[in-house]
Amino acid sequence: MKDKEIETILYAGMGILLALVLFNVFTVPQVSESFKAKLEEVKLASASPKVDLVLIDSSCKECVTASGTEANLKNSDLNILSETRLKADSAAAKELIVELGIKRLPAIVLKGEVERVNANGFEERGETLVFDKPTAPYEDTGSGKTVGKVVAIILEADECEVCADVSYFIDSLTENGVFVGEEKAVGYATDEGKELTTTYSIGKAPALLLSDDIDAYPLILDSLKSAGLQAESGYYIIESAPPYIDVTNGETKGLIDIIYLADESCENCYDVMVHKNILGRFAVAIGEEQTIDVSSTEGADLIQDYNIGKVPAIVLKGELSIYPSFESIWMQRLGTREEDGSYVFREMAALGKGIEFKELG
Repeated sequence: MKDKEIETILYAGMGILLALVLFNVFTVPQVSESFKAKLEEVKLASASPKVDLVLIDSSCKECVTASGTEANLKNSDLNILSETRLKADSAAAKELIVELGIKRLPAIVLKGEVERVNANGFEERGETLVFDKPTAPYEDTGSGKTVGKVVAIILEADECEVCADVSYFIDSLTENGVFVGEEKAVGYATDEGKELTTTYSIGKAPALLLSDDIDAYPLILDSLKSAGLQAESGYYIIESAPPYIDVTNGETKGLIDIIYLADESCENCYDVMVHKNILGRFAVAIGEEQTIDVSSTEGADLIQDYNIGKVPAIVLKGELSIYPSFESIWMQRLGTREEDGSYVFREMAALGKGIEFKELG
């Protein structure tokens, strides 16, 4: 190889080596800095958000606390640097309430790295996250009133031993988180009771009046509206199911008397008492009960009066129209309504297959 060719190769090699050196000098530091920046981003993302927690208590004793939400925050991955508790009437609390538009108390405010916080129920307001949607009862910051403090008035009918006890409904409400702040009972026949029946057009006793503070409990409110109830003059009126007292005349309504028409000579016939269980499933209140055999004079009279052709059977006496759903089923599938207002069971097929009965000749 000639000296000139060797010299050319050496110069080319030196050029490549110089290029590699320059690449390392300028590129490696840039890669290193980029890697460091990415590493810092990863560290920041994995670090717990640093926040300051401010809890504003309500001034009402009955109101719920924010302890549940507070505990959830403390058990989360938040790095809570400080915790401040403010009374509702303090200057600091009033300032935050106005500044952040807080509507309900208790409330929780988070400050700090809130852009990295994902907390259910909190809203972004300025550079903070705010939770001000406690369940009832709570304090309304605009009026200072306690919302969700329900008044319950029981319109009693003590003389009706078979009427329902509507106080169980109040027990059910409290078990489902409703705060009943005031409860009282008033006899329907007293002056106060008469005023209530007139003011709220109540025709049945017992009854329950619930103040419209119940509107603060969405699930309960939905149930009331599903039942077709609307607040009138500040109260929802829940009248008793039968039996009840007609407040206009004091009469007990909804008791249905039953005559069981049996046939002792038919050993394989179905048990006529099954009808009592059926009536119970439809919440029909039973009054007087009487069992008559077809062989008796009374039995023969029933068979003749109502043209009964199959036994066992039953005859119902009373205002079955008070139970509109059951009366409709009766007329469509079970029996007939007679001229004297009695109801006679006739459709044996309604009791199911395999039922044994006797056809009268």
